[in-house]
Formats: sequence, C-alpha cells, structure tokens
Amino acid sequence: MDKLPVLLSIPHGGTRIPPEVRDKIALSSNAVFNSGAAFTKELYNLKTQVAHVVTTDISSLFVDVNRDPGERPPKYPNGVVKSHTKNGLAIYKRGLSPDGLLIDALLKKYYYPYHDRISELIEKRNKAVILGLDCHSIPVGDAAASPDPGQKKPLITLTNGYGETSPLEIIQRLAVCFRQIFRLKESEVSINPPDLGSFIIRTYGNEPLPWIQIALNRSLYLKPLHPDNVSSRIQTETLFKLNSKITRALTLFFRGL
Repeated sequence: MDKLPVLLSIPHGGTRIPPEVRDKIALSSNAVFNSGAAFTKELYNLKTQVAHVVTTDISSLFVDVNRDPGERPPKYPNGVVKSHTKNGLAIYKRGLSPDGLLIDALLKKYYYPYHDRISELIEKRNKAVILGLDCHSIPVGDAAASPDPGQKKPLITLTNGYGETSPLEIIQRLAVCFRQIFRLKESEVSINPPDLGSFIIRTYGNEPLPWIQIALNRSLYLKPLHPDNVSSRIQTETLFKLNSKITRALTLFFRGL
C-alpha cells in the first residue's frame, strides 16, 4: 500500500526530561506525567502508513515545540519553556527556573531541530505530501474544547483557524471521515472550537501546505486517574484500535480526493 500523503507532527508526545534541568525540578513524577500529553505518540503512531512523522521524545512541560520561541517566562509561564503547569504549579525548585542562557540552550538543542525538520520536509515534499496534520489530545473535561460550555465535550476536535490554515472544504471532509469511521454523532466531532489552533498550524498552514490540528479526547483511551500507578491508566488495546481508526479515517479522506 502506498503511504498516505501526510506530514504528521506530534509535538506533545514526549515524556523525557532534558538532562539539563532534571536536578532542578520540583514536581513529582506523577505530577510531571499528569501535566503532559502522554501516549499521543502511540495514539498517532502512523510511521508505516504516512509519508513523514515529526516528533520529539522531550516532554512539552520542559520544551514546548508548539509555542512561539519568544513566549518565555515570566511573561509567559506556560510558554515555550514553562515555569508553571497549566494548574499553576511551579515546575522548578525555588530559584532554579531556567535563565535566559539555559532557555537558549534548550531551544537550540530540542526546539529548533523540530521546526527545521518540518521546514525541510515541506520543501522536499513533491507529491509525497499534500496535507499537514498536527496531532494532539484533549484533557478530559477541557472546557476550551467545546464551543458551548453547557454541552458535552466533543471526542474529536479539528481546527484550521477558521480557514486560516486550510480550505474549509478540506476540514469539513476530514470531519465527515472521522465521524464515519469512529461512528460518532455530528456533535462529537467539533470543527474550530474556541481555540484557533496552536503555533505549528498557524506557522505552516497554507504556506504552501494546508494544515489541520486534530485532537482526540483522552477519555477515549485513559482510565480514571489512579494516584499511585500512572501506567495502569492506559487502555492498550483501546489505544491500538484508535490508532487503526485514525489510519482508516485518513485513508477514506484521501480516497475521495
């Protein structure tokens, strides 16, 4: 089978702590795990099905390749190199947050190579790539994932910045394919929730590739939080099935082009 003509980016799939900051961290291993987007690399592991995959093994809690490199603490505590988690917990021990020199070193080693690789693959794409997908997960109960806080949160969200990063017809067709393969209602697959999409699709969208951000709700593959054993949360068989469904949805999408 020919590979699907997709450049697939997984910016938040890493779990490794950079050795440059390992001794400075104040968070427990559970807190580090729960503040990240673990298992997204496994969820979107389509290396044998798509043309290209770009990912990182570094946790986005320490270097977030899906942020503007100018978004630094203290002005941006949840920026490219974070000082605090989304819940406001200090990531580093008092007085040990990365300074400007360390932030520059972290970006040079872990951030810029990610974007250099995307740029390289776009430049060399030819006909092997006609769509970019930036792959994410939605924390269970994330209000930002729904256009209506009173409604049940969608299981899948697709974002193109309201047409800024891909033509409308592309994201609409992709939504139809995911609904069909996942057997979901229209309300369970949301197009353009309040979040306009993050740095990667806004940087590379329509220049020249169309880019779409996709996110699956973690309730699809994570068990309820277990305080003592984070590994018990993952539903391995379910994760494998979801991976297969993503492949089938993309195959259906490209079959109609």
